[in-house]
Amino acid sequence: MFINNKIINMNLFEKAINGDEFLFRQLLSFEKLLKEGKVSRLLLIEKASENGNINATKMLGDMYFKGIDVQKDIKKAIKYYSISSDKGNLKSTYNLGIIYLNGDVSFKRDISKAISFLERCVNSSRALYNLGVIYENGVDEVYRNLKKAKKYYSQSAFLGNKLAENNLANFYKNGIEGKKSIKKAITLYERSGSKGNDKAHYNLGMLYLIIRKDNTLASKYLKLSSKAGNEQATRELELLSSNLKKRKRS
Repeated sequence: MFINNKIINMNLFEKAINGDEFLFRQLLSFEKLLKEGKVSRLLLIEKASENGNINATKMLGDMYFKGIDVQKDIKKAIKYYSISSDKGNLKSTYNLGIIYLNGDVSFKRDISKAISFLERCVNSSRALYNLGVIYENGVDEVYRNLKKAKKYYSQSAFLGNKLAENNLANFYKNGIEGKKSIKKAITLYERSGSKGNDKAHYNLGMLYLIIRKDNTLASKYLKLSSKAGNEQATRELELLSSNLKKRKRS
């Protein structure tokens, strides 16, 4: 029997749940499977997970974390993510970090655990960015550490994270944990803004307005930010326009 006709037999089903990753992915594309009647997508994933499929275990974590096809259950999400993470799935490791960072109604956040999981995701720009945020602000028992914050923002920005690029630009603009460099700040704001970060365009506009005294470039970047929905940029544009009109009259 053929998969592309959405029909399977028991042999294919057994292969899928016992390690045939390609077949497992194929069968997941169907809402229902035929096995003496309808077999749910959830059952397929559960069976594959029981038989050691790490991706299936991670999928279960996702389902319970987001409430997809099941009732949302953070504790079950943690259970499946933990199993998957222990077997090397770094996406699960990252999700565990985020769960412990944010907490839930069923349990308090645990920043130490969050850091432990996020630090294992050395190639994840999102994990490195979140570590930067933790150390820039100081959260619960973790004290503010701007040196660490800059380190993690730098690593995340190197991997292309637009939020980290913006925050790292702030460090260079203000000379935090190092020499002030407006040039580096501008480069990072531009890079972040080019990826759709309206906050970076706002910060760049304000830099040109206040530091560089360049109303033309200030207006350019504030307009880009305002167009993207940034209300602060809209207010600054109105104020800039008003001030320029007053100067012309005087």
